[in-house]
Amino acid sequence: MTAAQMRQHDRQVLARDYAVRDDFGSFCRLIGYIPHAAQAEVHARRDMPRRVLNWGRRTGKTHTGATEAAFGMLKNRTRWWVVAPQHELTERVWSALTDILCRDLGFRPSIRRDSPPRKLGFPWGSYCEGHSTHDPASRNAMIGAPLDGLVWDECAKSPGSVWETKLQPNLADRNGKALFI
Repeated sequence: MTAAQMRQHDRQVLARDYAVRDDFGSFCRLIGYIPHAAQAEVHARRDMPRRVLNWGRRTGKTHTGATEAAFGMLKNRTRWWVVAPQHELTERVWSALTDILCRDLGFRPSIRRDSPPRKLGFPWGSYCEGHSTHDPASRNAMIGAPLDGLVWDECAKSPGSVWETKLQPNLADRNGKALFI
């Protein structure tokens, strides 16, 4: 193993260890993420079941959600979703999430599909999917899947019934968290 591979392996071990210990601050330092004041406030409330990021454009909402989802996926056997009105809109959070896990930390997923329907899985049993609230096939796929967390981008542009009929019941099974952007 080369020195670079050893450093990457050490970073991966640290990242997973921080997630298991729920040490979000150390994880952020490891990946070089320095949240601004509003992001830090959102992250400080990670124990809350529902949080809303109602900020303007170019304020870091996407990176905030992707960082939390990446951190959650480093734990064993977790299930996360990235949700948006159209599959194309899931790309923003999805891309930032996969950048953190695959490019920055160098994890190799056991399942990876970046085109809709998006899927990402890791050997430790954690899994993420990207879903569209307007696509009937995607909405049907949302039924009955217990979730640990979700990042819902452009949630105001989605039908409200999706929350009551699909997303909230899935979060209830595992006391999952939701971040609404």
